[in-house]
Amino acid sequence: MRRGLLAGFTLLMVITLALPAQAQLQRSEKKTLFVFETQNAKDFDHLDRKRQKWARDKFLETFVTTFERFDFIDLGAAGGQIDTFLADADGYMLEHAQELVQLRKEPDGRIGEARVTLDDLKAAVANGFAFVPTITKVKREKIKQEKGGHRYEFHIDAHIDIYRTSTKKKIGTVTGSSNDIGGMLGAFKTLAAAALLGESESDKEERAFQSAMEGVYEQMKTRIRQMDQFSLKSVATDTDFHGFSFDLGKNFGVRMDRRYKVWSLDMQGKKQEMEAFGKVRKIEETRSRAQVLIGSVSEGDQVIEDAKFGINIAPMVGIIPWKAEGFDAIKGISFNFLDPNVVFALPPDAEGNKLNIGLQLEYNTAWIVGISELYLVMEGGLVPVENMTVWQGMGGIRKKYYFRRFAAFWTVKFGGIGVDFIDTDFLDDPNVEEGSDATVYGVGVDVGAEVLLTPDVALRGQIGFAGFPKQTVLLVYDEGELKTAQITSAGVTFAFTLSWTL
Repeated sequence: MRRGLLAGFTLLMVITLALPAQAQLQRSEKKTLFVFETQNAKDFDHLDRKRQKWARDKFLETFVTTFERFDFIDLGAAGGQIDTFLADADGYMLEHAQELVQLRKEPDGRIGEARVTLDDLKAAVANGFAFVPTITKVKREKIKQEKGGHRYEFHIDAHIDIYRTSTKKKIGTVTGSSNDIGGMLGAFKTLAAAALLGESESDKEERAFQSAMEGVYEQMKTRIRQMDQFSLKSVATDTDFHGFSFDLGKNFGVRMDRRYKVWSLDMQGKKQEMEAFGKVRKIEETRSRAQVLIGSVSEGDQVIEDAKFGINIAPMVGIIPWKAEGFDAIKGISFNFLDPNVVFALPPDAEGNKLNIGLQLEYNTAWIVGISELYLVMEGGLVPVENMTVWQGMGGIRKKYYFRRFAAFWTVKFGGIGVDFIDTDFLDDPNVEEGSDATVYGVGVDVGAEVLLTPDVALRGQIGFAGFPKQTVLLVYDEGELKTAQITSAGVTFAFTLSWTL
């Protein structure tokens, strides 16, 4: 009997040891962040005290008000130098305990302030991080516009040095630049806010500065979200074919349409293979629900935030309607100072379709307006036409509806189409004039579908209608008779794109 029990126990131990050990699943906990005063690498001509205050307030809004994965202690000017703080953080806390306030976002959106005890501060130092922001470049460019007036561009560079308070060591630096994707983020955010929430009252120069600064901050914030120490992690529950839940919500700053991947882990708990990809569709105070777009999820799988900048960039090949008339009649005209044997370098009269080669950009506004898969869209392209440069550009709103990998969408947009002549010698003739409406504006609508090839790559096709009215691009007086040449682009459009998510 004993031999049988011993043999059974031995067999059980062998089977148990042969089974792979379950990697430890990770769950996010709030971290305390010590925020130091913003440093300026040097004096800037265009960063006066008013803008410095705005930049500091916007920094705290970006990395406190809308970064709920942290509780914050704003050290400000009282924090001194980071080296001094890290060398004796406990001593600093003891000295300044009465001054320090911990900041956190309350459910109503306001920043709550609470005096913290010395024990709280010591615990924060043991599991905390310090941010030291620095603005290294602010350069203003005043650009004269062809139609009068000026516009402004700001070139801003900044970085944040990140320290772990327990080890007193720097763990990394994140950078942002308005000459990088930060400039695009700022421009899209400004456009989205103006289109969906109303135009800002700031003047052009201030709006340009604020747009550039916000874009730089958003770029750095996304890169912080991409760091393993700060990305949100949870465990999948309530799984089915369509979605899964996880125990992070408004309390950790989960946003509509934010991306999450589900991973299998190796023995060390490191990401091994992606099992699924999804986007958040419902957010509660301490819980969120994500729609599965690729793959499948099982109970207890590891969920990790997949932070992106929220911009889709897509090379585009399409077809637009095209009608050119009146050019053939003008080509035969000769003038005294021109060689009679030389005809104008003009396109032929034609009616049909033309190729449109360009680029589409999509910016997800869901985290601004709270509507899932609502995009600000911009597209532009060049239309190959003989002896002409023809450009087309439009902007609008796009709404998508996903079912797993597949999505249907509709778009409404507004924009312009314009032409420029390649050979302009004939415009020197006093009897020749360019049309005053060489650029006209129109509207467009389209519907389409896309399929996700990977979480970051999508193939898209669309069909729609563009309506650009007839425009006169050339006027010629021939022996007292006025002859004109016009182009029209109104009718059915097609386009295909291959989209990549930044």
